[in-house]
Amino acid sequence: MSVKHTWSQGAGCLVMAAALCLFVTVLRVVGAPEIFVNQTSKGFGSVPDDRPVEHCFVIENRGDEILSIDRISEDCEGCLAFSLETNAIAPGRSAVIEMTVDTGVLDGNFAKNLILHTNDPKNPEFILSLWGSVMPGYSVRPRSVAFGTVDKVNAATQVVFVANNIGSSGLLSRVSSSSERFKGTLCAGPGEGKYELVVSTVPPMPDGLTSGEILLSSSNPATPRCVVRVAAYVPPAFGVLPAKLKLRATDEDQMMILFIRQNSGSPAKLLDVDLPLPGFRCDTFCSL
Repeated sequence: MSVKHTWSQGAGCLVMAAALCLFVTVLRVVGAPEIFVNQTSKGFGSVPDDRPVEHCFVIENRGDEILSIDRISEDCEGCLAFSLETNAIAPGRSAVIEMTVDTGVLDGNFAKNLILHTNDPKNPEFILSLWGSVMPGYSVRPRSVAFGTVDKVNAATQVVFVANNIGSSGLLSRVSSSSERFKGTLCAGPGEGKYELVVSTVPPMPDGLTSGEILLSSSNPATPRCVVRVAAYVPPAFGVLPAKLKLRATDEDQMMILFIRQNSGSPAKLLDVDLPLPGFRCDTFCSL
């Protein structure tokens, strides 16, 4: 009886040892990525509104599987931009993401975040932040000029009121534009350190959306610059509805009606239509 009992204990230990080895082996095979960033936020204190702030974050993968950054979302559309080296980071490797905040569209305190959507099971959403306080050198009303829909051949204008916030007056004297389709004329405003900026489109404007910046500066490089963003839209000469014709795959004749609208002010007459294939034809033109 004692011999049999002793043998049973030894067999049990062997089974336990085998199970333990198998468990350790499984843990080594099944791994996971692990995202790590030494500094997840960067503060800039008080910053001017004429230059963007930017910072590079180093993303490490401290796991044993590839770290995938499947998607990146932002909480400030139009003021936040980023550039990522790669969205697949091997174990033990790293990648740099550059984050930029456009302070020209902000005023006062700001905290802007990028959200990294990853395959790290512990950190499926990882947040990187830039924060600070924008101290505008000038009060600008409106801060940007959105002309909306404008005429292709007739200039549109809008007045922007600029006031000096930095305690000195009469500094702004130079006007430049990033686009040849916009121009700005600076005039003295009603009061010391105040200006009126007349922003105009420069015809002929191209079809579609045109955007640019009017930059106000002085001969003193220490003086803050003033940036006014401008945008205008010229609709195409003709609008077509529907924009695409979808025909069925059939031998039967099919007919569809296109509505063509003239958007420009000058009268125009539709003379002819170029058809894509011999099997198509256009029968009549009707004016509504």
